[in-house]
Amino acid sequence: MAGVEDPALERAFFRVAVHVPARLRPLAPEEVERVREAVRRAPALWAPSEVPVLEGLASRPAPSAERTLARAVLELAEQVSALRGLLLEQGGPMGAATIVELSGGGGQLAARVRLDPGQHFELRIESGGPGGPAPLRAVGEVVRLLDPSGLHCAFRFDAIHPDDQDRLVAWLYDVQREAFRRAGGVSSAGSSPQRGTP
Repeated sequence: MAGVEDPALERAFFRVAVHVPARLRPLAPEEVERVREAVRRAPALWAPSEVPVLEGLASRPAPSAERTLARAVLELAEQVSALRGLLLEQGGPMGAATIVELSGGGGQLAARVRLDPGQHFELRIESGGPGGPAPLRAVGEVVRLLDPSGLHCAFRFDAIHPDDQDRLVAWLYDVQREAFRRAGGVSSAGSSPQRGTP
């Protein structure tokens, strides 16, 4: 039936212990829908899987036009990424946070601002760098506090673009595989299966 969600079709995710720097901004109730729509409309601006292809074209012997175009696209992507960061901050400054557990459906974070259950916030992972997750923008919702201060909470993704979610899940699988490999094949990666929310 249209408009009815089947809980059996809900995607299952594993939670993974991580240490990922992020930024967040609590959202006023009147901002939530506007930011949700912006997040759902477009994935993080630059998909990391495209960068190595362009870097390869820009650095290897290739016809001059291809090399010049690849360099120009890489330079433009850096400029747009910097501009995008400035534009996103126009809704207000974003505070530092650390994600300490993460899944494709949400996670746990430590923030420098108090958050309350049910509160929505804009969450950004700027750049994972080598070995880190891909850039991400999402709307999170606090599902519970993990300490009385309100600075450590569990959250679920209220809005995340499917492409960003897929890249995040792929990165989490890589983290799990590496932890499994380091443990000598014994699964002690600090993950537990969850359905939907943290």
